[in-house]
Amino acid sequence: MAKSQNYVPQRPTGPTEKSLRNQTPEDRIRIERDRERQRQEADPNFGDPEAQEAARLAAEYAAANPQDPTVEGGRSVLEDADVLADRLEASEEFVRSNRNLLLGVLGAVIAAVVGGFFFWQWRGGQDEEGQAAMFTAVNYFETDSLKQALNGDGQNPGLLKVADEYGSTKAGNLAHFYAGTALLKQGKFAEAAEHLGKFKSDDLILQARAYCLQGDAAMELGQRDKAEELYLKAATYKANPAFSPAYLLKAAGAQEAQNKFEAATATYDRILNDYPTSPEANDAKRYRARAAGMAGK
Repeated sequence: MAKSQNYVPQRPTGPTEKSLRNQTPEDRIRIERDRERQRQEADPNFGDPEAQEAARLAAEYAAANPQDPTVEGGRSVLEDADVLADRLEASEEFVRSNRNLLLGVLGAVIAAVVGGFFFWQWRGGQDEEGQAAMFTAVNYFETDSLKQALNGDGQNPGLLKVADEYGSTKAGNLAHFYAGTALLKQGKFAEAAEHLGKFKSDDLILQARAYCLQGDAAMELGQRDKAEELYLKAATYKANPAFSPAYLLKAAGAQEAQNKFEAATATYDRILNDYPTSPEANDAKRYRARAAGMAGK
């Protein structure tokens, strides 16, 4: 039973003990019943020690924690049925007043969830279609039939079409890599750089290779500073002894092409210190001597 937080025991009104002794038993019963009724009206928890103790503790907590959201008007929402009822009534009124808004928000959430589900289903289907469409083009690429690989053979689409139509899928992403590589071989450096720049992967080999090929395209376009940046990016992307030394060697070459001999010397030193057993270490040792001489070291 909920208890009143503001209860103050009141002295029962009515006849005194002395006058009670002069009353008949029926009068005494009636007077005692009136006293009990007055006490119950003053304290709804009268006669329930557990409820009285709970009410006392709740009152103490409400007084000590007025900022608690479960406390309102010095009374605990969790212990006072009247306060809790007021809160529930306010919530019900909010729902009634904003029914259309809440239904709209709920509908939008459901639509987003359903739409997302169908989008991923559609995207998965698109990826399968893209892989099937790219199969023949990749075969042409591997046999160095670059024209057919890029543009198709009249019956099967080429890499450029797959990259354009399925660009948001894994197959389309990979088509950008193949197309960029093929265009680089054809000497179409700007187009190659564009497609390679669209390729994104967390693969150890392919992503670093894409950075390196972009660096090759930049060097051919005379953008040596950009090439240096891309070669270093390739070398530090998940650095490893199998590929990083070759990318660093290219980065040092791009630095020398810009007359940045001190930087080139430091890059050769990275190869010698970090990858001393790599095949590139012998070249790095020889080229370092030249770069150090040009730097005046």
